[in-house]
Amino acid sequence: MTIFVIVLVILAVLSAIIALWLFIKLNAEYKTKTQYSINEVLQAHSFEADSLYFVSKKLIIALNKQFNKVAIIENYNPDTPDIYNYAEIKAASVTGIENSGFNIRLNYRIQGIINTLYITSFTKEAKEFFHNFYKKILFKKLEAKFPGFKFNYYAASDWECSYIWAYDSIKCAFAYLINDDKQTHHIINLRKEFFTIDTHYNYLELPIMNEARQLLIYEKYFLYDLFLNLYEIIRQHITPALKDKIFYDSYSNIIYLSNGANSIQSILIDKIEDVFYRDNRLSFTLINNKKVINYLADKELIEEFEKFVIGYNLRKIANSFDYTTDKLINVNTNTKFIIDTTRDRVVYCANLNKFYGFSYMTIAFTSLESAEVFKTSSANYVRIKTKDDETLDVTCTKYEVAEYIKAQVDIIADEFSS
Repeated sequence: MTIFVIVLVILAVLSAIIALWLFIKLNAEYKTKTQYSINEVLQAHSFEADSLYFVSKKLIIALNKQFNKVAIIENYNPDTPDIYNYAEIKAASVTGIENSGFNIRLNYRIQGIINTLYITSFTKEAKEFFHNFYKKILFKKLEAKFPGFKFNYYAASDWECSYIWAYDSIKCAFAYLINDDKQTHHIINLRKEFFTIDTHYNYLELPIMNEARQLLIYEKYFLYDLFLNLYEIIRQHITPALKDKIFYDSYSNIIYLSNGANSIQSILIDKIEDVFYRDNRLSFTLINNKKVINYLADKELIEEFEKFVIGYNLRKIANSFDYTTDKLINVNTNTKFIIDTTRDRVVYCANLNKFYGFSYMTIAFTSLESAEVFKTSSANYVRIKTKDDETLDVTCTKYEVAEYIKAQVDIIADEFSS
């Protein structure tokens, strides 16, 4: 009895497989037979097809090249090409696609009533066709919202197209459509926003509705196109601080970090609270925000970025120093004492490798009165006094450096004593 049941099960499975094979075979034969003649039908209705799908012998669906009309052809037989039912609907009336088991439901609204077409989806081809079909319709809606832009690339977040992403490679503009009841749309300039791209990890983070979010992308090539385009634009228009890896846009005050292969991170300096240097990454905290941006980096990039920040902060004090006469003395970790003979002043600045934490104070040569060196068990420092009875203590890593600063201050104070 058990063997008999097993045989029945095997026969049932084989019958199902044969039926599926026959269905696919007949559908393929039908498609081959009708693919030429159906184009004549569409042309007769002034319908220029971008894509069409043979759902069955009784149903063909087509989308036009403008992505704004859908043709529904029923009961078409290539042997009797004049007998069929033809209807057109506005592509904008399509409200969604759903996939359940071996069926795809294509929903559309006519005069306020939701209609549904049921499509058997045994094949990957069917799923991909209706995903692309709906994606193109939604992209057309998004494109119409921004007539001044030309979007070279577009993609969806998932098969159902919950979000549509689009990118204008000339203006670096990223647009998106949230496919809900309201179908909200926005556009952002990637040259003015925080973003993270990493094609190795298929990671894209952008501000959506003013909140940084990781974006899902159904078409993975979209992320590669986005990375390559942005990276090339940055390379062509911004002078690198480190070749192919650190770029500084002085106009927008934005830094772009890259490994030169698959990742880009934008850093808006005006919104950065501070930067922290780790063994294998740079970490950035944001002003009035708990978010931390972590960028994986090798030792060279971390060291070069620290040099960049130091140079960036020094430019706040002066656009340039004359290194033949001015003296930039390293007194402590990321702390300098500067004798700026070009501008007749001394400058004491701390936390040079930070953004928000960077600070400095200046004393004119004419205000310097005296300097004295102190050595304790834990530190060496120079106490500088001014003619206004102000005191500045400069902590030095080495005693010899403290002595050198004292000597320089004494020379200046003597020269400007009158």
